[in-house]
Amino acid sequence: MSDSDTEFPLQEGTDFLDLEQMLGAAPRSKKIFEDVTKAVSEMNDISPETLTKLEQTAKKEDEMAVLPEAIQLASGTRIQSVYGSPFPSHLFKLKTVFVCDYCMQFFDGQHSLSRHRAKGCLKGPPGVEIYRKEHISIFQVNGHLEKNYCHNVCLVSRLFLNSKTIIHQTEHFMFYVLTVCDEHGYKFAGYFSKEMYWPHSFTMLCLMVLPSYRSQGLGRILIALSYAMARREGKLNGPETPLSADGKFAHEQYWMWAICNYLHEKSVFEKVHTHGISLAEISIATGINCHDVLRMVGEAGWLDLSDPPNERGVHIPKLNFNWDFISETVNKEHLKCGTGKPQFDESCLHWQVQKITPEMNGFDNYEGKGQDIGDIETEHNPSVPSASGPVKLQGKTEEDKAEDSPRAITKKFAKVVKKNKKKSKTTKRHM
Repeated sequence: MSDSDTEFPLQEGTDFLDLEQMLGAAPRSKKIFEDVTKAVSEMNDISPETLTKLEQTAKKEDEMAVLPEAIQLASGTRIQSVYGSPFPSHLFKLKTVFVCDYCMQFFDGQHSLSRHRAKGCLKGPPGVEIYRKEHISIFQVNGHLEKNYCHNVCLVSRLFLNSKTIIHQTEHFMFYVLTVCDEHGYKFAGYFSKEMYWPHSFTMLCLMVLPSYRSQGLGRILIALSYAMARREGKLNGPETPLSADGKFAHEQYWMWAICNYLHEKSVFEKVHTHGISLAEISIATGINCHDVLRMVGEAGWLDLSDPPNERGVHIPKLNFNWDFISETVNKEHLKCGTGKPQFDESCLHWQVQKITPEMNGFDNYEGKGQDIGDIETEHNPSVPSASGPVKLQGKTEEDKAEDSPRAITKKFAKVVKKNKKKSKTTKRHM
């Protein structure tokens, strides 16, 4: 076999720079390098013709082209994309983007990813661990302090969420990242985001679990966490709507289980099937919004409107619970625990309420939805710092700002002048 017929085994993600240094700049080596470059490009890159067709199809259907076609995780899982995501320009035209699911950095090939892992990187999200049970850990990541990490999380989630619109502006959100622990670190499995600034209008804004981790109860854990946090905040909120089809299904499943679990525990505790319970009592106990409780109770057929309306023409509904259904729902959840499916345990949650304001992050003119200005404090100890990391303290109060106004400074200056005049007069008299 001649030198020109020399074959080089190619692998996906071959690094061009390493090949060029290895082969040198001789004419023959240069030709070999060009052939290798062309072969790897054909294997990894999308041709201009294919890219044009994808963009034209997307324009006709008024959607974003599905690029990249898939992501390859460092842990070995390959996941097919569902929607397009605006990855950086050097990655956008690749068929596969390689993702380190420990630190959420992107690479254009397996060789680059392997070299990154060999050099060492973050073993988990750059935040504070607020929950741990067995191999499941949840980290609170501050979107203002860790912009790159949160931005990359949003880019990945856009591949599986068509409703994901906020990708680049992460400064005003907290990210609660669920990870699965192994011998190498904490692998990204899913997350939900939430408003950073107090008061919070929703329990969560965006929820995503990677397809490779679905049907394992991880979405339920994230939803249960969001409501546990809402109960500690004393808020009766719900997720931001409209929900995606998967998000709606997951929330409705959790709502029904939480309502049934509360009713079951109450009936067992009081040894009777209570009939005087109200929707408001269920809402306060579970942290679920009254409207969501009413909808779930109505869909279950537990509302009785048979009584005639009152003098105002309003029907006062009665609650007729199906206790057999309630017991069956609770028992099914207990059976899942026996199969090893992870369940949320609030006793493993180490998190305190944080009342963060835009001023603490340097946003004096932030106009967030439903935001209020207040000092940072925690539920138990006002002196405890934020769990998301160092936060800038509030600059000046309204009184301080009033004292620093031009009129106030002029008055202070006039008082000082008067005092100096009085002192000068007294000194002249003594002289």
